[in-house]
Amino acid sequence: MRTLNVVRKQSRGLAWPAWQERNRIKDEHGLDMRSMLTKFAAVAALLVIILSWSYAADLQIWVRLAVCAGAVRVAFLAASARQYAWVALFAGMALLYNPVVPVFPFSGRLYLIIVMASVAPFAASLFALRPQLARPASTY
Repeated sequence: MRTLNVVRKQSRGLAWPAWQERNRIKDEHGLDMRSMLTKFAAVAALLVIILSWSYAADLQIWVRLAVCAGAVRVAFLAASARQYAWVALFAGMALLYNPVVPVFPFSGRLYLIIVMASVAPFAASLFALRPQLARPASTY
């Protein structure tokens, strides 16, 4: 009788492994959405600064902060997915856009090209880098 109840509960999706799997899928979906929003925010900040390059000096602290935070977040996501080339790339971008110690000013054509080139890694990571959650150990 006890096994019959377990079978009935499993068929309705009420067993503990079914709940765990459903929650794991929700967690993966949430992580994927948050990582995509982070990447889109960094790309948007870079595109805003490219489009308003003549006012870039006024907005540089906010853009540096957004891009640096986005690069750090993507580097951690790449580390969790064990994509170490991406980790190195985004750690370098975080250092490049560091708001505490600016490496380059937001003025001049050369620096505009650097900012334009910085959009490419974030755009590529939208398609190539997917975050992964650690799978829990099976208990049965």
